[in-house]
Amino acid sequence: MILSSALVHALAWAAIAAYALSALARPAWGARVQAAALVLHGLSLAATFVGEADAGQGIRWGFAPVLSLTAWLVLAVHFTETRLVPISGLRRAFALLRPGGLAVFQVPTYARGYAFRLAPYLAGLGGGGPDRAGEIEMHVLPQPVVFLLAREAGCDPLEVLEDLSAGPSMNWNSTTFVFRKRG
Repeated sequence: MILSSALVHALAWAAIAAYALSALARPAWGARVQAAALVLHGLSLAATFVGEADAGQGIRWGFAPVLSLTAWLVLAVHFTETRLVPISGLRRAFALLRPGGLAVFQVPTYARGYAFRLAPYLAGLGGGGPDRAGEIEMHVLPQPVVFLLAREAGCDPLEVLEDLSAGPSMNWNSTTFVFRKRG
């Protein structure tokens, strides 16, 4: 039976509430609520499948459990891509350009000692909190990756200029790009 235990019911309703809250949340804590919703949804799915397996019934892959699992996977991938991987956003922006259209953007392309580690990031969700309220979160996208994405989308570079948009520092390089879509 789908959602057969009190634990599964509680986790499912908590996940639904968190998803609803994330849609209405302020940007400052929206990512935390989305992450909580994904975790609660995943735990609800796991509890459902473990409960069925422990009852000796075997896991029943009916329409609703498969739909819920599919939704969870899609949302988890979307959350990860949009929050943690700037590549998908840039790829989408290039794809939306019309022939002859221009893309002008700035992105940090180098940071001394930069390495993105998922587990610590998720543990502190970027280290945000009251002491970091209002700070900008930046991740590095190396120039070769930018050029590869542009080339894949049929965009040619018109201008590439190092700038101080990430702040004057010997530890950061920021680059402004101008690309034109062929056609």
